[in-house]
Amino acid sequence: MPPNCQFEIDDAEDEWTYSHKFDYIHGRGLATCFKSHLSVFQSAFRFARPGGYFELQDGLFPVRCIDDTLKGTALEKWCNLVTAGANALGQNWSQVPRYAAYMKEAGFVDVIEKKFAWPLGPWAQGERMKILGTLCRENLLVSVHGMSMAVMTKGLGMTSEEVELLLPDVKKDINNIKIHCYAAM
Repeated sequence: MPPNCQFEIDDAEDEWTYSHKFDYIHGRGLATCFKSHLSVFQSAFRFARPGGYFELQDGLFPVRCIDDTLKGTALEKWCNLVTAGANALGQNWSQVPRYAAYMKEAGFVDVIEKKFAWPLGPWAQGERMKILGTLCRENLLVSVHGMSMAVMTKGLGMTSEEVELLLPDVKKDINNIKIHCYAAM
């Protein structure tokens, strides 16, 4: 690591009390984290040096589907339950489409938004998309338990046993190449 580089790890929703400003502030996979995305973006603006960057990389939730193969699946049920549980806890996981507007409202200029769609699994055509799909699928498979437990138990009042019973079918659906879901970024 270069001597002029250091990393700060903190809770972005807490008051920012740093003694200095930053050249680069990066966030990834934060759609599920905040009760107030805008307040975090405002803090980032206050603590970014002039000419500094605030970069976010995030995915839309719930997952999307190019056809009707998601209908009636455990994966669809899981998406609905997780969304409802997060909402019950005061967290709206559907804020990603508002990121550019939040950045502008916070004061950032020259905001650039790039959108991507990555398959969840190797069902898509083309070698590149199959590789991306495999990587996205694996990322979701390792995340599904953590994304589920707190919001379903605390938000919806489900027992951990009820959540654990649902997850094998959800993971089976994530691995099913006949379900044509994708992650929108």
